[in-house]
Amino acid sequence: MIKRSHCVVITAYKDVNMLRCLLKTLHDKMLCYVHVDQRSWDAFRCLEAEFPDVNIQSHDKVVGGVEHLKAILEMLELSCEQEYKYVHIISGEDFPVKSIENIEAFFEDNTHIYILITS
Repeated sequence: MIKRSHCVVITAYKDVNMLRCLLKTLHDKMLCYVHVDQRSWDAFRCLEAEFPDVNIQSHDKVVGGVEHLKAILEMLELSCEQEYKYVHIISGEDFPVKSIENIEAFFEDNTHIYILITS
């Protein structure tokens, strides 16, 4: 298995084609874990065959709030089975504005912790 230093957790609920474009961009360079809303699973199921190296799950109906957080936490827990340095949490409608190489270079010798909030 290829060792990757970045992992991305994606929650996707609406646009299968947007998620397809996102996965085409990310899956070769980053570990990808995707949670799809159970109500949308039939539309997204085709991505399993297209991206066999991507972990795509559909456990819950997500209507926001706590359910969305639970879906993210489930995918983070699954991702802990792999080794990586950084995790990014995005939606299936997000798309990187920089190349994956630029993102990797930004984090290469970066010691900041971006989840902390300071005033």
